[in-house]
Amino acid sequence: MDGMAETTIRPPKQKRSHASLERVLTASKSLLEERGFDGFTIQDASQRAGVSVGAIYARFGSKVGLLRAVHMDTMASIEARHEELAAEERDAADAREAV
Repeated sequence: MDGMAETTIRPPKQKRSHASLERVLTASKSLLEERGFDGFTIQDASQRAGVSVGAIYARFGSKVGLLRAVHMDTMASIEARHEELAAEERDAADAREAV
């Protein structure tokens, strides 16, 4: 399997699990922004997110799995924002044509 293979993340089943997943992703993004890749640790992410190290490994499998999940989440946010902006531009263009 190559390094770009799809990452399997154990999906949350409960609201509480979904909330902890979001906290881990948010904490990880912040730590990566603050410290960069070399300064990023699972332990720091677990402390900041308020979850155990074991919970992170159970959900993501590894540090690489967590980083891939952060990447996928970030790309999904960028794509959603791009779609919003494109829709706004289409609406503005339609409004200009109607005038």
